[in-house]
Amino acid sequence: MLAIDNRRGLKDRVITGPKHEVVTALDVGTTKVGCFIAKVDFTNPRERLPVRVIGIGHQLSVGMRKGSVIDMEQMEVAIRAAVEAAERMAGTTIRRAVVNLSAGHPSSQTINVGASIASRPVRDDDLKKLLRYGRKQCQPGDRTIVHAIPTSFSMHFVA
Repeated sequence: MLAIDNRRGLKDRVITGPKHEVVTALDVGTTKVGCFIAKVDFTNPRERLPVRVIGIGHQLSVGMRKGSVIDMEQMEVAIRAAVEAAERMAGTTIRRAVVNLSAGHPSSQTINVGASIASRPVRDDDLKKLLRYGRKQCQPGDRTIVHAIPTSFSMHFVA
């Protein structure tokens, strides 16, 4: 796997992995699905941008309208076709990919939860319990929760 450190320059970004790394990007949009397979090669120190695209595949995006998936089976067919075309051109089979999926009309919620904790330090299980309470309060309706991220913590001491 390729590990990236964004604080460094491009040449110094790969901090783990082999000298030849294959990376895949999959872009799933309302009008098209694109798959790009690239080879990252750090064996030539003179090469300024050591990334070479070795496979490209694209398909019309069917099963999606205005950024929302309306037919999962048609979407799967389009994604598979784009990936297979890129794999054929690259002469390789991918195992993982970075995926960009248009999200339609995303929304977010802020949920506040609290708990009383006796006179003791806050433990990991206390935080996990609060996160579970927060997830139960979330009402996504006909949407799917993509992620839930704690944004802040506060403590109030009661004497």
